[in-house]
Amino acid sequence: MVKKIVKLTLIFVFLGFLFSFLFYFWLEKEIQTPLNKESQIKKIFEIKKGESLTSVAKRLEKERIIKNKYLFLFYLWQKNKRKIIAGKYFLSPSESISQIVEKLEKGKVIREEIAITFPEGMTLKEMEAKFEKELGRKVNLTKFKLKDFKNEFDFLEGEKGDTSLEGFLFPDTYFFKKDQKDKEIVKKFLKNFDKKLSPSLRQEIKKQKKTIYEILIMASLIEKEARSFEEKRIVSGIFWERIKKNIPLESCASIAYILGRSWKNVEEMRKDISQARNIDSPYNTYKYPGLPPGPICNPGLDSIKAAIFPKFTEYKYFLVDPKTGKTIFSKTFEEHKKKKLKYFGK
Repeated sequence: MVKKIVKLTLIFVFLGFLFSFLFYFWLEKEIQTPLNKESQIKKIFEIKKGESLTSVAKRLEKERIIKNKYLFLFYLWQKNKRKIIAGKYFLSPSESISQIVEKLEKGKVIREEIAITFPEGMTLKEMEAKFEKELGRKVNLTKFKLKDFKNEFDFLEGEKGDTSLEGFLFPDTYFFKKDQKDKEIVKKFLKNFDKKLSPSLRQEIKKQKKTIYEILIMASLIEKEARSFEEKRIVSGIFWERIKKNIPLESCASIAYILGRSWKNVEEMRKDISQARNIDSPYNTYKYPGLPPGPICNPGLDSIKAAIFPKFTEYKYFLVDPKTGKTIFSKTFEEHKKKKLKYFGK
């Protein structure tokens, strides 16, 4: 009799374990299986601040995003997830409970912001025009000076407080709210610049006994003069060598900046460059040797790196092929004149 009871007990225990295992396996499968994996529907689901997990589970089931509210709550309990973040989410019946919980836990809310991409080489004024187009309002970038942010960003130390932010607004894709304050917008750019200019790059600049601002000025010229990283490095070498020998840089880009132009054809460019020496501006690199007083645009990381790590070659002159944009280098002035005739006709 005792043996029979023991045997029955063992059978029941085994069946209990088996049932528990199968039930757990079923639960896991249900949690990982979407309500409708073929669904193309995406619903906006808002979780209000302070809303209970039970309330969220009920609404998810009611709106046909999940198959069962209890499965949702069981998964939260099983994974010891007691907190989800309020906000608006894109949720779909094609997502499993585990995927939905991950979104809610990590706060992957719908961005109520506009993505704006600023390419390398844009000036502050061009960026302002882009803001007006994308946000539908004016954003004044030119009113801010370095002194407005010196206490927050150490890379601005050592520069004159009334200096423009031209050069420091790092080109990238950013997300902005339509009503975001101008100063907060500028801070986003500067925070990105702070992140991109790594400690090793800063150390190298310091090692060369240059300032970050000098590098930015050079990088802004390089940005406008060459396309590929290799070409940028060679142009950088030519420019730094000219500075060393007190020879004017003669950067066409500096003339375009002074005149506020983007040349549409070779004739326009040739006409402006021929009169360049008559333009009395500290940015006129045909008239005055050395770096101009400030950046002429906001350069990208490749141009900044090229300014820091120039490639010194036998080349002393260069021009840009107006058709392909490729930089054409020359070792002598005679060779340079021949190439100017070839590519520009005069």
